Amino acid sequence: MQRFFIICERDAGLFSLIQQVIANLPRALNTKSIPIVFFGKNCCYWVPSGYKGSENVWEYYFEPLLPEYASDLLPDEVKLFAESAFGDGSDIGGSYNPDYYLSNNFGDHSLLRHDCLIIPFEWKDPDDWLRCTSARLMDTFIRPRKYLTDRANSFADLHFGANQVIGVHIRGTDALSEAEPRLFRKNSLVIERYLNRLQTEKKRLPKAKIFVATDSRSSLEAIREVYGADVLSSATILHSDGVAAGKGPTGALMPAYIASDAALAAENGAEAVVDYLLLKKCQKLIHNGASLARTVLLSDPNMPHINTHRKNLSARFKSISLTPRSVLIRLQKWDERVKRNRKINFETWTDFISRAKHPNPIPNTKYILNKNQ
Repeated sequence: MQRFFIICERDAGLFSLIQQVIANLPRALNTKSIPIVFFGKNCCYWVPSGYKGSENVWEYYFEPLLPEYASDLLPDEVKLFAESAFGDGSDIGGSYNPDYYLSNNFGDHSLLRHDCLIIPFEWKDPDDWLRCTSARLMDTFIRPRKYLTDRANSFADLHFGANQVIGVHIRGTDALSEAEPRLFRKNSLVIERYLNRLQTEKKRLPKAKIFVATDSRSSLEAIREVYGADVLSSATILHSDGVAAGKGPTGALMPAYIASDAALAAENGAEAVVDYLLLKKCQKLIHNGASLARTVLLSDPNMPHINTHRKNLSARFKSISLTPRSVLIRLQKWDERVKRNRKINFETWTDFISRAKHPNPIPNTKYILNKNQ
């Protein structure tokens, strides 16, 4: 009988959720568990009536991780349990019963450092090892649905053509709000830094087009004001004015323009995936610290990129701490880095996946909650 590892949602942005899936894949595969993603009502993209034929937010935009194991195979009682069991994602997860293990942890819990990929979400970009490893996983498991790849290909055929294209990703809205307390978000969007980088790139590639993916209309217009018809954009749902930050279903900070409208959020998620696919077609990526841009880097280890948001001297001083907890965290990070190859077993995973392509019946469910097992 198969064992299943159910990756559940957090109240977070779509590409943070995608990174959560990537991070937890080694954890599932190394325990010989079938990974299934089930994202429900605890993220703002969820629509009660479903979207594009699916009730699962993951399957709004992506194929099941393994084609034979779509989330509609899951028993209803497991889905209901997933919606309420793990809160904000601070727990590592737990068993519904011996056949179903569930987790909504991002993968950065200290107890998971030797089980999950550690994906940076603050100042640092993913390093070469992480990008190469993640790209192999993404090629196998992270497959956008055809309606989205078709949409991206049609846009690229029409607007990119044979031109070289500089990709620009600008994350704004709630990340810049006064309500955002995290230091690494402060001053993360400075348009002048983008314009300076673009000036350098346009001197090198004067005929290049500029594809801008952003959640902020004012940021798009600031680039367009300088580069005019060279600027391309595919999205239609952007923050224009008013309050930048809203709250997701469980109170997490989210862009206001999607936090209050689930149907709009679902379509915005589709546009974000199209932007991601189009950025992957660019020759270079200019970005700030955002999950969408870093997911592009994780998917393509050869993508040249420039991060406009680096830790300044003031932030470096504020982040220095010699408390016992801070020292312990640094030691844990060093230990994970030294040993991280041990959690990657592509040959073993390939054999497991090939055998999993012939699904056994989904087990009967009996509720036995064992958190943190």
